[in-house]
Order: sequence, then structure tokens, then C-alpha cells
Amino acid sequence: MARRLKVSEKTLALRKVPLFALCSDKELEQLAGLATEVEVHADQVLCTIGEPGYEFFVLLDGTCGIVRSDGTTVEIGAGDFFGELALLVDGGVRTATVTATSEGLVLVMSGADFRELLRAVPQIAIRLLAELGGRLYARSS
Repeated sequence: MARRLKVSEKTLALRKVPLFALCSDKELEQLAGLATEVEVHADQVLCTIGEPGYEFFVLLDGTCGIVRSDGTTVEIGAGDFFGELALLVDGGVRTATVTATSEGLVLVMSGADFRELLRAVPQIAIRLLAELGGRLYARSS
């Protein structure tokens, strides 16, 4: 069951994500044009530990629970994003299982879409990678 959003609707939704707050409308339109929206339902598994890590997700509404490989859990909500640095590398694997805990809407980018974002709007891709790198560093400290 896919709900189709216009690029302008996705851009408005992305504007609410703190990581993208300083982006121009043009930058967000390019990001929104590459992302695909997916409706999720409660208890739907979005990704599982050990699967190839080829996707990046931005949660527009709803909530998700994340269980990391070390057993720690985190609850996230609208405006949060998740993904693995492995999405840039063929053969990378996930280090967490993410399950929707309510109905919601998620924007998804494939690894190929992310590489296109890196080419077309490097400043956004660099922000995403820096944030993911910071999270990895914080977890390892």
C-alpha cells in the first residue's frame, strides 16, 4: 500500500528533520526526488541484523524500535533517520533490526540513490555521513 507524495510534500516533511533544517529548498527537492515513500504498519520489520545495508531511512511520521547487535534498544519518532554507513559499500551488513511500532510513513533511499545524492548535492550527503559517523563514534565511546 504505497502513498504517493509530491516532491513538494516530501520537501516540507524533510524540512522538519533537524539535520536538514539549514538546507535550501532546492537541495531538499533533490533529496526528495531521490527518496521513495513507504507506508509502514505496526510490527513491520524494516530491516534486520545481517541483511545487506543498502538503504537509508527518514521517518516522517510514526515510531520505530531499534534493536542493535549489542542488544541495546532505542525508540525513534518522526524526524529521526537511520541507516548504515555500509549502504555505500556492496556487501555491507546491517548492525540493527528496526521494527515499526505504529503506522507511519518512511522515506527510503537505496545505496544507488545515495551515491546519486552524493554526486548531485554533496553537502547533504556529507551532513548525513558526518551524523552517522558521529553516532557510530558515540556508540563506541
